Amino acid sequence: MNAHEPDWVSAAFGALFTLLGLIFITTRIRWERFDGAVLAWVGLIAIGLVIVGTTVRKLRIEE
Repeated sequence: MNAHEPDWVSAAFGALFTLLGLIFITTRIRWERFDGAVLAWVGLIAIGLVIVGTTVRKLRIEE
C-alpha cells in the first residue's frame, strides 16, 4: 500500500477484515456448537492482533 494513503483507507481495510472475521466466527459457531466459544475467543484475539499489527505498521511508516 501507499505510505501516503488517507486514514480512512486503512480504517476501511480494517473494517473489512473485521467484518470477514466476524462472519467466519458466527458461521463456525453454528457449525461447531460445542467449541463455538473457544473459536469466538480465538477469532477475537486474531482480530485484535491484526488491528495491533496494522497500527504498528502505520507508526513505522510514519517515522
